[in-house]
Amino acid sequence: MKVTAKILRERLFHDIPKQSVSDWCQENLLFDEPDNRGPFRLLGREYIREPLDAWSDNSIKDWVAVFGTQLGKTSMLMGGTAWAIVNKPRRTLWVMPTVSLAAKFSRTREMPMLRKCKATRDLIPTGGQRRHDFKTLEMQIGYAIIDFTGSNSPSNISSTPCACVVQDEMEKFDAKDTGEADASNLADQRTKNAANAFRAKTSSPAMIDGKIWKALSKTDLRRRFAPCPHCQKLVVFIWNKQYTVFKLTSEEAIVRWDNEAKRADGTWDLDRVERSAAFICPHCQARILDSHKTWMDRNGIWRPTQEAAQGWRGWHLPSLWGNSPETSVGKLAVKFLQAKNSLEGLQGFINGDLAEPYMAQDTAGERKELVTARIEVSDTWKQVLTIDCQAQSPRFWYARGVWKDDAGQIVEAGSCEQWDELRTIQTTHKIPDVLVGIDSGYGAISDAEVYKNCTQYGQFLPKNTMKTLASGLKEIRGASTMFAGWMPCQSMPTKKLWKNKESGLLEPFNIQSIDPFIGTANAGQLDMPLFQFAADYFEDILDNMRKGVGGFKFSVSDEVNKGLVPVGVVYPHTSHIKVASEEDFWKHMNGHIKAAVQSKFSGMIKHQWIKRHSRWPDHILDCVRDQVALANFYGFFKINQIH
Repeated sequence: MKVTAKILRERLFHDIPKQSVSDWCQENLLFDEPDNRGPFRLLGREYIREPLDAWSDNSIKDWVAVFGTQLGKTSMLMGGTAWAIVNKPRRTLWVMPTVSLAAKFSRTREMPMLRKCKATRDLIPTGGQRRHDFKTLEMQIGYAIIDFTGSNSPSNISSTPCACVVQDEMEKFDAKDTGEADASNLADQRTKNAANAFRAKTSSPAMIDGKIWKALSKTDLRRRFAPCPHCQKLVVFIWNKQYTVFKLTSEEAIVRWDNEAKRADGTWDLDRVERSAAFICPHCQARILDSHKTWMDRNGIWRPTQEAAQGWRGWHLPSLWGNSPETSVGKLAVKFLQAKNSLEGLQGFINGDLAEPYMAQDTAGERKELVTARIEVSDTWKQVLTIDCQAQSPRFWYARGVWKDDAGQIVEAGSCEQWDELRTIQTTHKIPDVLVGIDSGYGAISDAEVYKNCTQYGQFLPKNTMKTLASGLKEIRGASTMFAGWMPCQSMPTKKLWKNKESGLLEPFNIQSIDPFIGTANAGQLDMPLFQFAADYFEDILDNMRKGVGGFKFSVSDEVNKGLVPVGVVYPHTSHIKVASEEDFWKHMNGHIKAAVQSKFSGMIKHQWIKRHSRWPDHILDCVRDQVALANFYGFFKINQIH
């Protein structure tokens, strides 16, 4: 844009806007999306007014909003940037998790809104070459510029100096170790030379040491308080006293539903739960219903709850304040109970709906291991043998489990020294070859040794005809192989998901075809399936199973618990097979903790299962985790579909 004397005068001497940002948005803003058409309104969302008005406050440099889902935080960002285009033009860098997501948002939401609003439509360049200045990833509009990019493009972020940065859903930003500072830090650095820098951050949280919660902790952390419709005393909405990370103040209105909604068999009548759920006022014990929310919000206040760093302002709001059908207190109560009884647990509910970091709020009580009588194995139960290999004695650790529908039990665990001893354990219990999984990524012993020995125990079948040899099992997906037998396994220390080529769905496991004889004279003659799986994902599932979450009946045989040789089992006297003692078994099973691990390159926090101590044994735990992964792969138990 050519800068003329007239333009300079307009920019230097234009009137300071007197209208608040929220009032300007109500007067001017129009949305033009398939599911969101029409003017911007604060009715039922009065809580947006203060955070939105803060966009015009020059004393605020860092603006942080941690909101639950369906509360309009993206509409708030769109309103703030539209106001700034007209009233405080500057260059804005808008960062989203990926470039493709940023382009889609710009094309389907931001552009239609700017074209629909007269105040911004008149500023869009038209005619000649100027019309190309209003593009998906770089919008020149009036005296303002908005650049859209993704956290997975550090070069785009670091090459764009600006006065304003918007970081949308920053907890989902790319966390790859690139050797550079993380995307959030790179984005903030773009404003260091700006006279009136403004940095806006929004996201649902993940963990307490995640980036968005750390940012919120620097602010004055404002929470929404509103008068009870019955006694007029101020209350703040929480789920209950266990499911909150905030310090209790005696003003918390918690969620309750009829105790009679629980049936005699321990299950919940979800319809009754939904109908009876309400907030309970801590002052007068009256029921606060969804119908009261609009009045309460209209009369509510944002109250700071801590001291802030200079220039920092923050707001926290759970979905409990939402007025959509899906955020009614009854719907949320049903969602809570369903999540609580799923293997995935409550982390999604805590992060997305309560807008709080996950701190194992759902497992605050003491955990009790489930030990039951040994299950008598029949044709309806499937036995799985999993093996962990080591370079030093004992070379092999193993676990034998039985699985069926909604139940699983570890019936034996121990160690041995020789490959033929592993074969003895398998044949003694009549375990099919394809239900033996052995770790292929271990210490000083090469993968090649595992692959070579696996080929000794199985069958060679014509290509594209291989099915598992145990009755009733599904065909191994993704494999084109001529070998069916002992299967090498590779645990990936992540929550990586693979796309199923048949269904198009994401799964926490994958089958890769490998050549067990690569590098030898027999190379190229045989394909073997390598089972890859997301170790952290299945360790999360195992952890929930051990806590009794998800309705799955997982247990440890009382024989294992007592360190006894399984009844009726006689291994050869010359064998080195040693059943683990009770003390050793539980020490192995408690060998991992979930900890925050910071990347030395990006500074991003990842929560991973790690060894409790470098010398703490964990081999049986690895075997049991592998049991869960293989049992799920073969369809012996189900988990909720991953999206």
